[in-house]
Amino acid sequence: DLSAALEELANAAAIKFNITPSDAKLIYAIYVLIWAPIGEEIFYRGYLYGELKKKYGIALSAIISTFLFGIRHSVHFLFLLPNFTTIAALYWAFHAFIFGLIMVYTYEKTDTLYIPMILHFLTNLVQAGL
Repeated sequence: DLSAALEELANAAAIKFNITPSDAKLIYAIYVLIWAPIGEEIFYRGYLYGELKKKYGIALSAIISTFLFGIRHSVHFLFLLPNFTTIAALYWAFHAFIFGLIMVYTYEKTDTLYIPMILHFLTNLVQAGL
């Protein structure tokens, strides 16, 4: 399950970076609660989707930018090589893809990145169990 995978991810990062699992979880929490909502929305929706939309329109741009968003989320599992399961990475990528489509829709409907950033933050907050 995803919770077990995240626990294993924290343990692998702790070993790789010579820190405690608690420190790895704290760093990851900061990442998912601050960087992800702001940085990912600016890059994937504001920049990438925005630039693609100029050339390809809404639908194709949404698919391309959210596909890349999903793939980026699956790379978390590279820390778990060689013990990670491909299905877990694909599962996470699929959910990120669907979430990305929702963020594109929200961005299009509100014409601001602030709402997707807030929704992204709240989603990550709930998923982190904080």
